[in-house]
Amino acid sequence: MSKLKQLSRKIIEEIEAGEIEEKQEVEKRKKELCSELGFSGMPKNSDLLKFAEDDEEKAQNVLKTKPMRTISGIANVAIMARPAPCGGGCIYCPKG
Repeated sequence: MSKLKQLSRKIIEEIEAGEIEEKQEVEKRKKELCSELGFSGMPKNSDLLKFAEDDEEKAQNVLKTKPMRTISGIANVAIMARPAPCGGGCIYCPKG
């Protein structure tokens, strides 16, 4: 088992057991385990999240990087228009 997977599974198991409940506790535990296992850097929460199973919802909620901001009224929406031929009449266009 790789060191990253070992570190990830240990943190995920501690979250699921209720020993870790907040992101600050995750960061503290990551520092401790990185020094124990001899990591040169500290992995991101998204790296740890890759090793979480589908049924480990507590771990997914704690390790999630950024929640969607729909409560404040901001929602990401992409609108794609159909392609249209260029009229060439725009001021900034080299054709116009």
